[in-house]
Amino acid sequence: MLLKLADRKLIEISGRDKESFLQGLITNDIMKIKEQGIIFSAFLSAQGKFLADFFIFQHNDNLIIDINEIFIENFIAKLQLYKLNSIVNIKKIEATIFIDENLNNNYLNSYLDPRKLDSWQRVYDFNIKITNYNSDKIVDYHKLRFKHKLIDGSFDLIIDKSYILEFAYNEINAISFSKGCYVGQEVTARTYHRGIIRKEIIFVKASKLGQSIIEENKLFIDGKKVGIICHKSCDNYIVLIKKDYTNRFL
Repeated sequence: MLLKLADRKLIEISGRDKESFLQGLITNDIMKIKEQGIIFSAFLSAQGKFLADFFIFQHNDNLIIDINEIFIENFIAKLQLYKLNSIVNIKKIEATIFIDENLNNNYLNSYLDPRKLDSWQRVYDFNIKITNYNSDKIVDYHKLRFKHKLIDGSFDLIIDKSYILEFAYNEINAISFSKGCYVGQEVTARTYHRGIIRKEIIFVKASKLGQSIIEENKLFIDGKKVGIICHKSCDNYIVLIKKDYTNRFL
């Protein structure tokens, strides 16, 4: 299925200091783009809490950020705040963004999704040439990401409250623990190395919830609150749950 992502936008970062500028802000290593073509990363508060997630790739010698529209204005404002004396230019650019489960289809600007290379490819149509696509419905996107068990911060995490390690961002190639400092790095690294993550994300069908009770997006088992419903689409649930209860839904 070729699916148009109408809620994704692009930001172009150009200028001499573009790599070093982003390197000090994001959770992943910007230098991986030279080997991988595209990376997935997050932007955190100084307290290590989630603010946004996005993809970054190179196009015409500039860095392009693929980000959900709900994050874009605040993210650009943060970039401008951190810019200081860095020689960089930040602007929105136009393109149409798709995902395609058929990994064998060839496009001019496309990359395997770095979170899971066998899920789909991300396609960037800068010349607006692709007009024949299967869907642009958000419900179809949620079906696909539930099928491939992929987190999307714009739907699953809470801005300035969620911690990305609870959502296993380290397992979807979003964090570098070797590149050095970035905003929120101290909290993230300390939590990871101490192994004190007590919650995890699960993808579960409504039929698997059994005797669980859902009230106001909270999941209760035997009268105890054990999880939070991060997202629901059709009969698919994405739940942040205490690890002690995970096995009940496998």
